[in-house]
Amino acid sequence: MGRTFGKGFNFGFQPLILCSMLPELQCLTQAALNLGYAYRTHDRNGNLLTVEIGERKYLFERNYTPFNTETEARICLDKEHCYQLLQGVVPMPKTLGFFDPKQAAQYNAYKHQASLDQVLDTLDREFRYPLIIKRNRGALASQVHWVQDAPEAGEALRQIFNQQSKEYDYVALAQEFIPTSREFRVVCFRGQLLLAYERFAGQRYFKAAYWQQPEGRSIPVDEPDLLAELQAFVQPVFARFPIAWVGIDLIQSTSGKWYLLELNSGPRFQHYIQHNGPETVVAMYQKLLSHL
Repeated sequence: MGRTFGKGFNFGFQPLILCSMLPELQCLTQAALNLGYAYRTHDRNGNLLTVEIGERKYLFERNYTPFNTETEARICLDKEHCYQLLQGVVPMPKTLGFFDPKQAAQYNAYKHQASLDQVLDTLDREFRYPLIIKRNRGALASQVHWVQDAPEAGEALRQIFNQQSKEYDYVALAQEFIPTSREFRVVCFRGQLLLAYERFAGQRYFKAAYWQQPEGRSIPVDEPDLLAELQAFVQPVFARFPIAWVGIDLIQSTSGKWYLLELNSGPRFQHYIQHNGPETVVAMYQKLLSHL
């Protein structure tokens, strides 16, 4: 099963077979059509598709692209490895990983603390409260805790290390808390910034899961000076880690200093599109396709 669409296809009036196509893929396909490229869907919902540019074919699956290697995608997923790779390249909050002390004995080589109490002792030595406790491989702010003291840290770790939970992770991260004035996502292709937006969460001090807040929204960045500042900050990342397609999460501290939080090899845009419409995301994909 599959369907091929060409230049005359109208965005916003997609056939019923594509009614479940993700918003970012709707933008991608519209960008292809705007440039005169065809695309072919391979599944009923339109979330597995090929964009055809002459003899070249590029396969997209949901929010994943053909531009990154498997290694690059896994490094982005593993926040501890991402920190270990990029610390010293750009400023990042201090981060330490802790292996689940209750994991099987065959993994003892990874356990630098034999119990939860030893993990908490290490936190007392290495950090000052408040701090962030979160899953190493978490997404969408799942199991991200802003903890004020050791008892709260212990409870956060017990939740992450709960092997009966669907949100279990065998590695928990402790991260220095940086008082934040603004948070941004920048999206880059081959080192070039294509889209930037502020993740606005109102006046909340802790800005995780901004989209769930009453005032939460994505605000496009279009000021040339700020765009240039964001591009300059992320540029050193690509010398160490030349990932082609990536969303980079940044914060600006209350003192004005920039920090890199994490990377995402499959950035999504549904919240951005919900607040701002599809036009700038279509334009972003047109720039991407034009560079192929």
